[in-house]
Amino acid sequence: MYVIDSAIANKIVNRTMKIIGHNINVMNAQGVILGSGTNERIGAVHEGALLAISQNRNVEINQEIAPSLHGVKSGLNLPLHYQGQIVGVIGITGNPSELAQYGELLKMTAEMIVEQANLQDQLQWQNRQKEEFILQLIRAEEKDVDQLTHWGHQLSIDVKEERVVAIIEIESVNQQQVHNNQALKQMVHLLQYPDRNNLIAMTSLNQLVILKPAFLDGRQWDPALESHRIDKLLQRIPPTWS
Repeated sequence: MYVIDSAIANKIVNRTMKIIGHNINVMNAQGVILGSGTNERIGAVHEGALLAISQNRNVEINQEIAPSLHGVKSGLNLPLHYQGQIVGVIGITGNPSELAQYGELLKMTAEMIVEQANLQDQLQWQNRQKEEFILQLIRAEEKDVDQLTHWGHQLSIDVKEERVVAIIEIESVNQQQVHNNQALKQMVHLLQYPDRNNLIAMTSLNQLVILKPAFLDGRQWDPALESHRIDKLLQRIPPTWS
């Protein structure tokens, strides 16, 4: 089950408070406030959110009811769903009768942010898995073939495809770029887009290994064509790197 963390909660708060002029609270699936326009409320348990979670419905809290609930002000609390599961609650502080028009819009916005964050997490995980696979592949021995073939199948990589190994080292970068890998990350982006079916992994702070498909034209290895493509890539590299 996907879990809303403080970073996602704050992103929802910042995004949705730009839509309306009311305070927004975002609670996790346990009713704990993780993000709020009122910082002192972060970390408190919101009983209105607990009601929305337990009953899986929108909960309106008016000024008469609010004092009887812990950590609650008048407003509207809407459960947030992801893939059919309740992952949290978005609360809007104010008069419930005046907030109804905003409720579903803010709920939809928050759920979209949750979905985007989950997809990004999945992509980052897949990229880490793919990079680790490539590092294992270039160090593999004969006894590892079956295991790597199975792993490659899970990542939609055919280990039997013939490839050529290329290594890129970046030397003319400042220490800050080396430290945070920004130069290499930008280089990886250049090599990945447009998609050339390259397998790319960082082997050090300033080095990349690239496993390039050997048969660029679908029939045979063409060194001249490969050289031409490398020249085009070099033209896209910032001059401070060369």
